[in-house]
Amino acid sequence: GRFASRLGIKEGVEPAAGIAKLACARGISVKQGTAEALPLPDNTYDVVLLVTTLCFVDDVGETFAEAYRVLKSGGCIVLAFIPKDSPFGRFYERIKDGDEFFRVATFYTNQEVFAALKKAGFAIDRTTQTLTGPPERANEKLEEPSPGHDRGSFVVVRAVKDTAESSKISGS
Repeated sequence: GRFASRLGIKEGVEPAAGIAKLACARGISVKQGTAEALPLPDNTYDVVLLVTTLCFVDDVGETFAEAYRVLKSGGCIVLAFIPKDSPFGRFYERIKDGDEFFRVATFYTNQEVFAALKKAGFAIDRTTQTLTGPPERANEKLEEPSPGHDRGSFVVVRAVKDTAESSKISGS
């Protein structure tokens, strides 16, 4: 609920009871469930937001298929993730075996994420990135986001359901 509460999002899905409790304390109405089997009705939502979630789901394809199912026509998924082949992705891959949080994480390249989104029926509308430097220098200054996905260790993708246009990525 950390991101959702600051963005004014009122509903969420969470598999872990402890994290759900934290989200509820932030004013989020939480349903117990997973991204691969959302306990939500079809064609109901305008936006599905997944922030630093993708590396912790069991099945990326099912996650995107479920997002597609619950979105209204023209709705969008906003996905923020750490690409596997980015500086932070490589760092987390190196340390993950000894890290309690990231040991269960599976990171994906931009291309893998984009292909899975397209397979689920989404058209990528826009990408934005930040954290373009090495991890050890990330706290030195606040970096403004920039268009694209080719240099950033934190990439945000907006993809739309049911668009007639072919998938095009602006800012690349």
